[in-house]
Amino acid sequence: MENIKLENNNKNIDKKIIRAYEILKKFNKSNKFKQKKINNFIYVYLLYIQNNYNLDFHFKDRTKEKSLYKCLKSLYSDFSGKKVKSILFPKDPLLLDIFVNGEKFKPEKYLQKLTDTIYANNYINLNVEILDYLGNSNKDTKIINNTLCLIFFKELYPNIPIDKQLINHLVKTLITMANITNNINKTGENIVKYTNTHAIFLLILLKKISHFKDLDTWIYHLLDNQLNNGKWNNGFNSYFASNPELLDIVHTALATIVLLEYKTITVHKQYILPNDTDSETEVEENVKDNEIKNTKDKEIKNVKDKEIKENVEEKNVKENVKDKETKNIENFVNKELINKKEIMEKKQIIEKFDQINTPNRGSYYFNFNVYNITLLILTIILTFFLLQLNKKIKN
Repeated sequence: MENIKLENNNKNIDKKIIRAYEILKKFNKSNKFKQKKINNFIYVYLLYIQNNYNLDFHFKDRTKEKSLYKCLKSLYSDFSGKKVKSILFPKDPLLLDIFVNGEKFKPEKYLQKLTDTIYANNYINLNVEILDYLGNSNKDTKIINNTLCLIFFKELYPNIPIDKQLINHLVKTLITMANITNNINKTGENIVKYTNTHAIFLLILLKKISHFKDLDTWIYHLLDNQLNNGKWNNGFNSYFASNPELLDIVHTALATIVLLEYKTITVHKQYILPNDTDSETEVEENVKDNEIKNTKDKEIKNVKDKEIKENVEEKNVKENVKDKETKNIENFVNKELINKKEIMEKKQIIEKFDQINTPNRGSYYFNFNVYNITLLILTIILTFFLLQLNKKIKN
């Protein structure tokens, strides 16, 4: 029964992506990118989507590179060191250092410090989580930031070896963070929070998504969580998160990326795994990853003529634009089938799934926003005053 549900939902993935794309495009049109407004790096994700999947968000004068790090650098390239520290990464010196990457930067020393921090920030599944003003739990934020630091470091210094135990530790931590077993609403349905989706996105960037058990079922729940308006809810109580709408947009962008990557993973599993019976070393896996990336880049160029023309008014060509957007999404997956003979010769690139066992626990969330605390204290004082006044009147 579950397989039938997954199969039926796979047919609707394109529609889900298009609906999300419309929401993201509407947000981007109403909220033009400005360096002064960081907005939880939503524009970094939008530029990443544009560069990787041919979904246009009208970033004309920015990098065409596909890496998340280069998208980040392109959007905030004009920032001075002081501005980066005060605006971009005021509370994360590790992200600050890897972003600036100045003359005094020492890669080996940085890697050791990052390694120590990753091991120190062990993921503990507590019943109570403290949320910051954007709804991020403190532990989730540290894990996400540390993982991004490692991903950026690997890109900048590919020849510096990274301990396999560190990678394995981080992968297991992200798998635990991505698990939605504990996220149950009042009707017994699984809730996919934006931090869960972010963990899946990071596993994809690390090329370790195949370690996540039963990704198909996780995707089924992600699809089921999409709202009627095309957004994905952030998964946190809107009262305790001071900017829930922005969190929804962030989650929608991350979910769109995950669904697009999932379609590619599905193609590889269908056409490569059945034809591969030999084991391969880690070096061979990296070679295959590079071959697929090169093939992917070439095939994306073949669908450039189907992109939306930037200078045509949206009102006059709305239906045509929608058709072309659908074709871009379909072509992103179907490109793997164009050179089917060549792809079939490649060896297995998807790793075997590992068993994941996570205990069921409830989760509760509190927010220490200054405004909320102030309001609470005033309410308590006022209630106490009214009770005392009532007693005096009765006497």
